[in-house]
Amino acid sequence: MAYYMQQIDKSNKEPNDLTIKRKCPICNYYSIGQIIKTRENMFGLGGTFYYHICKRCGSAAIINKPENLEKYYPETYLSKKIYPKYKNLIVMFLFKLYLIVSPNSTLRKIIDKRFGTPNIFQIFNNMLKESKFTSFNNKSILDIGSGAGQWLIWLSLLGFKKRVGVDPFIKSTIQYNRNFKILKGDIKAVKGKFDFIISNHSIEHSQNPQKIIKFARKIINNNGLFVIRTPLIDSYAFKKYGSNWVDLDPPRHLVLLSKKALYLLASKFNFDIVKIIYDSNESQFIGSELYKMGLNLSLIKDFKFTDKQLLNWKLLSDSLNSKEEGDQACFILKPI
Repeated sequence: MAYYMQQIDKSNKEPNDLTIKRKCPICNYYSIGQIIKTRENMFGLGGTFYYHICKRCGSAAIINKPENLEKYYPETYLSKKIYPKYKNLIVMFLFKLYLIVSPNSTLRKIIDKRFGTPNIFQIFNNMLKESKFTSFNNKSILDIGSGAGQWLIWLSLLGFKKRVGVDPFIKSTIQYNRNFKILKGDIKAVKGKFDFIISNHSIEHSQNPQKIIKFARKIINNNGLFVIRTPLIDSYAFKKYGSNWVDLDPPRHLVLLSKKALYLLASKFNFDIVKIIYDSNESQFIGSELYKMGLNLSLIKDFKFTDKQLLNWKLLSDSLNSKEEGDQACFILKPI
């Protein structure tokens, strides 16, 4: 088994003073909060990073953001990958069947196991239930932090007329067709209004979540929905693992939100949180246990946990979700 060997990232400087009051980027409160010292663990790129936890809203913000953040998003980063055309066709065919078969069918169970729960179509089914629409036909959608647009490719099955993604870490703008493009840049590169806006594990990659939610309110249609899926720092997993919590993910995660913080932001920018779905799974324990042992996430296939451990973590994850203590959740917001 290969072990994690930390490299020195000389461009990443340690903060001069960790005991001063710091301003929270969520609630703007100044406090001398708890400091978390951690390291980059996903790829083993090295570097030590510090987070300040706000005493008021409980959110954590990185203190020493690297000057060159792009180097922490290599081409192997998940959101930059696009399935080859033949594989997309196979996946889309399976998902098309998924949408019409019984919820208890074997096919659904197989797809849920392969793509995780909730998968993309379960999420959008929940969105549709909370919206005033009967279908997604001819509707528009914006994916904030879309990567190369894999989700938006699959979402063509649901009938969206206009699909737009935006991401600062792709190489250049991608124009798939007249009604489907991925913009390189931040959210202000987006023009027009949308019926649905999603931020699928991307808001935590922004140093200014307020800016994203404020702009989303400006460009969402009155009957639209804004969906935020994100890790939550006020979770059992963070309390248990601290600096080894897998979803801390420094330095890519610049701000880790709490449930309280999301309610504060929603209220401030005239959104109502109409539904919260806790959807954490056993990966919160698998990754955190690896980090605890000093291993990076790329070694996950080399290290074998026992079937009993995996089952116990799955059952514990389900239990934590039911108690709203899972380490990630899906927030469905309506404009008010």
